[in-house]
Amino acid sequence: MQVVNEHWFRHPYINMGYKQFKEGGPPPKVQWKAYMEATGGGFNKGGIAGPFVLPVGMELWKLSAYKVGGPKENVSEWWCAKNAYKEQTHGLLRSVEEAALNGVPINVYARIASCVKIEWNTLDTLQIIKLKKPVKALWGKFAPMNLHDIKNPQYWTVKNDASLMQMKQSGYDPALGDAVLGGLDAYQFFIPGMRGEDVTVVGYADANSRDNAEIKRLLGITRLPSGPSDLGWRR
Repeated sequence: MQVVNEHWFRHPYINMGYKQFKEGGPPPKVQWKAYMEATGGGFNKGGIAGPFVLPVGMELWKLSAYKVGGPKENVSEWWCAKNAYKEQTHGLLRSVEEAALNGVPINVYARIASCVKIEWNTLDTLQIIKLKKPVKALWGKFAPMNLHDIKNPQYWTVKNDASLMQMKQSGYDPALGDAVLGGLDAYQFFIPGMRGEDVTVVGYADANSRDNAEIKRLLGITRLPSGPSDLGWRR
């Protein structure tokens, strides 16, 4: 089966025209950018590997406020492997367990591991997709980021205030020096030119909840650690 986004790659460049591509519309402007520039600094410097072909049936996950759109709409480029992949020795389930062991919602844990600034995304929803077609992807570690930039009223919202309060309540307070996200050795994919018709949505779950009820249902599990005091936890 043909790799659906092959034509957007010319190693070591990506044609940024994928962002403007519309079915039946005019050809997008050709604009080749080197991987680091094309990915906007989302990977650690010098740490981009690939591209690798991800096979049909592979499952990916992310946390985001923005769900997968229609068949012809672009799907977000940034995803994580649901199961172990290359240097990543564990998958989504381990991340959910680690969050529960630390007594925090998965979106707090993922914000730190995935280096997502507060003003970028509220990380409300866990999303899992399955590839219907093979795709090419870049691979590497998340680049460390500040928890948030100076509060610009044009972009800062009430939801951002709620996210910042949630981080503080989880013991991660910029005022106490916890200003940089990262350091959990987490990996990600960058997949340009993937569209809704190329994936199947496996499911969504609330990522804000501490009881993880929806996440348990989505992952088909019945038990998670009850918090830092759950010393008897065994997988």
